[in-house]
Amino acid sequence: FKKIRGEVVVIGGGNSAIDSARSALRLEAKRVTIVYRRASTDMPATKEEIEDALREGVRILDMTLPIEILGNRYVEEIKCIKMKPGEFDSLGRRQPLPIDNSDFLMKANMVIVSIGQKPNLDFLLNNERIKLTKWGFIEVDPLTMTTSYKGIFAGGDVVTGSATIVEAVAAGRKAAVAIDKYLGGKGVIVSEQREVVKTNYDEAEYLKERARQIPPILPFEERKIGFQEVRGGFSLKQAIEEARRCLHCDREEIE
Repeated sequence: FKKIRGEVVVIGGGNSAIDSARSALRLEAKRVTIVYRRASTDMPATKEEIEDALREGVRILDMTLPIEILGNRYVEEIKCIKMKPGEFDSLGRRQPLPIDNSDFLMKANMVIVSIGQKPNLDFLLNNERIKLTKWGFIEVDPLTMTTSYKGIFAGGDVVTGSATIVEAVAAGRKAAVAIDKYLGGKGVIVSEQREVVKTNYDEAEYLKERARQIPPILPFEERKIGFQEVRGGFSLKQAIEEARRCLHCDREEIE
């Protein structure tokens, strides 16, 4: 990997921004700062990712908005302005508002912009039969995932924007049922009955409240010298204990 020299500023607050910052540290950046326009408690990145980044030495500068990148041929500084909390938005977060005369300069030799993602729909630009929402995603029937173009179905981030794998899988299942019906089927995508799992699991044990199992973590000293996976997998015992926290599956008690 090519080493990074100097100061790195990452703009954003999601998991991709955290990944970029932690990667820059591993590439020997002198200092890495994440600049986020809201409070750090509003960062969409997962709590574990943020905590790991802070432990590794990433600095988080919240309530700060980058407004200009400065430099002669190369990046030298980034101009920012401090923010203050305003009214609550539709997601329950306070809208950040700029504070007058609070702008300042921060040294930066590299700026990484990680402020979100969106689908590349260039292949649809000349196709007016597929309608898009006002946010630029594909418009679908939420029950069947059908688009405005007969025979075309869509689901996942191209419809919802950034979401979870579970939501994308759910959309795929809806689309599969609708596609099967469209092709003349009955919409049955799983014909066999679910298998009943026989178990001698103790129901009383299931009802106990249990803390999450913590996977093995790579020691701090070893993290910053490469790209080894930081969080390992569960041991057999941990996996069994974590499974006890799971939702009920189809099972039948063995007497």
